[in-house]
Amino acid sequence: VSLVGAAPGAISLYRLGMESGRFISDDDMRAGARVTVIGLNVWTELLGPEGKLGDAITVDNVQWTVIGVLKNKPPLGGGGDGPWMWNNKVLVPQSTFDAVFDNQHTVDEIFVKIGDGQAPLQSRLALARKAIEATLLRTHYGVSNFKVDRWGEEAKQEEMILQVIKILLDRKSTRLNSSHIT
Repeated sequence: VSLVGAAPGAISLYRLGMESGRFISDDDMRAGARVTVIGLNVWTELLGPEGKLGDAITVDNVQWTVIGVLKNKPPLGGGGDGPWMWNNKVLVPQSTFDAVFDNQHTVDEIFVKIGDGQAPLQSRLALARKAIEATLLRTHYGVSNFKVDRWGEEAKQEEMILQVIKILLDRKSTRLNSSHIT
């Protein structure tokens, strides 16, 4: 299980859905509420069939009130069963997470969602990357102590790998079908 600080916008950013209850709100953020939205596996394993919204769970010696359960979101292509899966996450308001666990308010990751547009995706990614790098350089006083991952390029590589696997599976299937023809 992984404990994650989240903001209200995370639900749309990560395309999450709610099985029951509600997601973290702006009010939760302002109040520093000790509430949580949990993944489906966490709900099943910790609370079971008798569990209900409003029950409390303890994570890292801190008690959280369950306000919502995420819909099942299995990883793309399998991927095993680990803390990186949304089904295994415990999401708490980012402001509360910072106050309880990270009082220095450090930032480890920033995720940016690029909207739809007329330009090709690669062009939009390149423009966004340049804008993000320029902004980070300004806010870090010209010190390049950060990394901007090139997700678009990795996504293209992943897509190519999946296409190769699909072609290989199709060929194997064709060979198996043709070997049974008499």
